[in-house]
Amino acid sequence: MPVVVALGVAIAGCGKGFEFSGGGQGGETATGGSGGTSTSGSGGTSTSGTGGAGAQGAGGSTSGTAGAGGIAPCRGLSFDGSHDFVQVPDHGALDGMGQLTVEAWIFVSGTAAAAILSHHQEGQALGGYVFEHKNNKALTFRMFAGGQSYGEGGSVLSQITEEIWVHVASVFDGSEIRLYVGGELKDSGPQPLPGGGIGDYAGPLRIGANVATDDRYFDGLIDEVRISDVPRYTGAQFNPPTGPFLVDGSTVALWHFDEGEGQTAADATGTHHGTLGASQATELSDPMWIEVPCIGEMNPG
Repeated sequence: MPVVVALGVAIAGCGKGFEFSGGGQGGETATGGSGGTSTSGSGGTSTSGTGGAGAQGAGGSTSGTAGAGGIAPCRGLSFDGSHDFVQVPDHGALDGMGQLTVEAWIFVSGTAAAAILSHHQEGQALGGYVFEHKNNKALTFRMFAGGQSYGEGGSVLSQITEEIWVHVASVFDGSEIRLYVGGELKDSGPQPLPGGGIGDYAGPLRIGANVATDDRYFDGLIDEVRISDVPRYTGAQFNPPTGPFLVDGSTVALWHFDEGEGQTAADATGTHHGTLGASQATELSDPMWIEVPCIGEMNPG
């Protein structure tokens, strides 16, 4: 799929920090780090000396490729608020956790209720978990176990600012749910679960839509989604990461969304690869690959 920006605002890219909007900025030249140069021409192909970084190609429809030793653009996914999602097949590692952290970088463009990540079932056979924001942009997290719903988030009112990148995290430490926006604790409450773990859900996981009810489509941009089986954040405040998330022994799944093309969103753990939309075919439910600020630009620290 083409790498374009479908937003009316300019977004700083990675590496050179050039700006692009709509069709993008073409024909830019980056000076190489060791005597060479890297030039992006029509179509975004980069030919290089040592150290150069490719820039956006003519018309902005295709991203330039980094020259030798250069820095590749940072990428994410744009969701249209009406159709788009990434779907991940069910896997036992996604279920039954007694502790959990779900986190992501998001850029909200619409205020309608929307799921950031959903792996849950509604109705009598409740299981799984869902991380979303409500119509008033209140961040909320719900878990399901023993036929009951357990959640927190009713008091996080209008904490998610539109058109700004922000790190959001939901944490369950086995007895309490905590919700963080930009590293600040916004809501918390005791929520022990019967049996000590989140109920199993024998269905797929979706990023950008509610998998249980096939609605609540996310309107905006999502990058760096990670699920962990530990409570990664405690206390009233923490400093959000200034670089991409890393895989460690507590990482269940991690999607960097750096591919920039194709139908697959790879899981950095190698297990939970996602598909753009409902199938490997190009369709309306596919979110769009775009270039986004690198994490250090989203959060300068």
